[in-house]
This record gives sequence, C-alpha cells and structure tokens, in this order.
Amino acid sequence: MEGERAVVTCEKEKGSSCFQFLIATYHIFCGVLAITQRTVDCGKHDPDISLELEKDMIGLLTEELNLQRNVTNDNMEHTKSAILEARKTSSQYQKEAEKCNSGMETCEEAREKAEAAIIAEHKLSAIWEDRARQHGWKDRRRTYA
Repeated sequence: MEGERAVVTCEKEKGSSCFQFLIATYHIFCGVLAITQRTVDCGKHDPDISLELEKDMIGLLTEELNLQRNVTNDNMEHTKSAILEARKTSSQYQKEAEKCNSGMETCEEAREKAEAAIIAEHKLSAIWEDRARQHGWKDRRRTYA
C-alpha cells in the first residue's frame, strides 16, 4: 500500500526526481527481464545450464536491487539535508520578519506620540496666539484678513 501511494504521488508530478527515478528503475527492470528471457531461452533445454543461469539472474537482480536501495538511500539523505537546510532558512526568515514587525510597532508608536505632540503644540500655539491678540498683537503674515 505504501509503494502504491508513492507511485500515485510521483505520477502526479511528472517533472519530479521521484518520477524520473521510477521510470529509470522500470527501464532497468525491463532490460534485466529481457536479458533474463533471452538467456533462459538459450539454456532452457539443459537443466544444469538453466539452474546456473537462474542463479546468475538471481544474483544480478539482487545486486541491482541493492544498488537501487543504495541510490534510494543516498537520495533520501540528500532530501533530508535539503529539508533541514530549508527549515533553517525558514527559521531565519521568520526571525527577520519578527524583527521587522517589532520595528514597525516601535515606529508606529513613535509616530502616534509625535502626532499627539504636534496636536498639543498646535493647541498651545493657538492659546498663546489668542493671548497675544488680546494684548494687541497683529499677525503680519495674514494680509488677506
């Protein structure tokens, strides 16, 4: 059942290395079967030769399976290291995003404080301007009034 799921997943992703690996394995297996069929046909009438050829084919198939297992293990190790590296990179980006968010919050707080200070300064300026007008001050900047 596990192998079926892997094949279905690989078939959905035709460009993936998993799919390419399955195709390569299929071609190797078909090639070995073709060689096996031809050699068995050659010696099928002699039981001793037939038995020896079967032993050789079993050895070849076993060796091929071991090689494929080694390739698969190497691919798994490579994939695991790539996943680990991706996790590290993701963690670094997450930390940078948290720093950025913290900086944005600090900046927003400072902007709000500055805005409140400006509003307070405008109110204070208006009060002093009203007092100055009460004491006879005229604004020379306002010539249109």
